Amino acid sequence: MVIILNIINPYLRANVYKNFSVLYQYQEIDLFNTFRERKQEISALFNNMADVMALPLEHTINDFVNSLDKVKIQDVQAEYVRLFDYRPVCSSVESFFLKSSSKVAYSENKNPAKMQIEIEKFYGKYGIKPANYGEQPPDHITTELEFMHYLCFCEGEARNNQEESVTEYIAAQSRFMQEHLILWVPKFCEVIENSADLDFYQLLSLITRNFVSRDASYLHSDMEG
Repeated sequence: MVIILNIINPYLRANVYKNFSVLYQYQEIDLFNTFRERKQEISALFNNMADVMALPLEHTINDFVNSLDKVKIQDVQAEYVRLFDYRPVCSSVESFFLKSSSKVAYSENKNPAKMQIEIEKFYGKYGIKPANYGEQPPDHITTELEFMHYLCFCEGEARNNQEESVTEYIAAQSRFMQEHLILWVPKFCEVIENSADLDFYQLLSLITRNFVSRDASYLHSDMEG
């Protein structure tokens, strides 16, 4: 049985994951303008997350939010293509990191195709298909972050309704984190931090890396408890 010692609002975590998922998409002008219009909301969300998780990110978050107004959409789009798309500086799919890893974290018998099938089965177990299903591989950064958003949201709904399934959703988050996100997202973010020319992506990756790493510790401590 899972015993939660210090609960972090699952809706807060879900909202953070959802915003990260969309921020790592290719930014069409309407989408980026939406983030500009919501910059105060995003600032409050990320700062609330940082406070709850004791992450010293106040200045980083404020600089990131301010970068939304300073950067040109054309520069964001060009940087996205350079970093993630055409001959990417940083691949945005987990299977790339599986192929390039030393296999210390991944089991010897895994291969990229098998891992993608396993992730699809994981999604299917919870009856969902990601919004960009078919457009992006199942192990794309935006898809995996969106899935964590879904699991956190389901945890919140189960808690509100006092359903026993809350333990199932916590266990699913912990498993997906340990088997996937924590094995590659921090490294993915480090590559961006060292390669991006725009503050927008450097700061976004720094915030993401800190949040995912701390969330992994949170989920691990909950399961251990």
